[in-house]
Amino acid sequence: MAQGCPFCQGVTQKVYCTTSQGTILECTACGGRFARDRRDEVQLDDPPAASAAINREYAESYADAADTELAIARNVVKFVVDRVGPPANVLEVGCGQAQIGRALGETMPAASYTGIEISKELFRGIDSGQKAQVIHAPTLEQALAQVDDGHYDLVVMHHVLEHLPAPADTLALVKRKMRPGGNIFIEVPNEQWKRPLISLRHLLKRGGDDWFPGHINFFTRRPLESLVRSQGLRIVASKVVPAADLPALVIKMLGGPRAYRENPLARMVFGLLRLTQVERVLGYGISLRCIART
Repeated sequence: MAQGCPFCQGVTQKVYCTTSQGTILECTACGGRFARDRRDEVQLDDPPAASAAINREYAESYADAADTELAIARNVVKFVVDRVGPPANVLEVGCGQAQIGRALGETMPAASYTGIEISKELFRGIDSGQKAQVIHAPTLEQALAQVDDGHYDLVVMHHVLEHLPAPADTLALVKRKMRPGGNIFIEVPNEQWKRPLISLRHLLKRGGDDWFPGHINFFTRRPLESLVRSQGLRIVASKVVPAADLPALVIKMLGGPRAYRENPLARMVFGLLRLTQVERVLGYGISLRCIART
């Protein structure tokens, strides 16, 4: 019997594509895509051989990238505040270098921020001034057990759900931490056209794999919104964001500022995207953003 879809638990899947890196399945019920044969990549604290690439790629993208990370964080904070107002108590699940906490502190110093990061490597890289606000534990379940239920008016999950073997189960745990009327912000890569994106990745990121290491779920808009609604959350904002509007994220995805500077083809393609706005014509974007409310 097939294992259930990680988005909706549907048991009927078909092969979406097969590559040298693994097989991506597509749920026939919700349209969610996932790579069950790459789940060992996300075991970061005791990594098997298959997960070595994710640690390498994280190290590359974070190297010399503090300004890029902060620019990404500022963009996220502005997006949320413009739509649901300033938060008072913020929980970020999968906080990386905790730059969203830093961006919040710049504009809303009275806001309380708590980050969660389960990767030892990423936790070690957090600035000492931010580290006191971050909880590190081997699993998300252990980390979430250390924060209060019903306390947070904003939860942030920025490029996290694509890494989780059981995203619905994690959302259920995270929802318990939100106060009534609280909001959750979710951003994931937009995998609307995954097959051509694999070819584009090979072209623009020299030496890159078929997809980003550690990504085992591949979201399009409908499966993401269905997953959010399945947890009893009401969507209050949903947007497909073009790459042209997220230059710092593009730089990070291409390996960080140094790699981007040394990649003239990537700079040329991105320049054309910004100049022509072709993404809007095609109805495409690099990221999916969703804000939902309890």
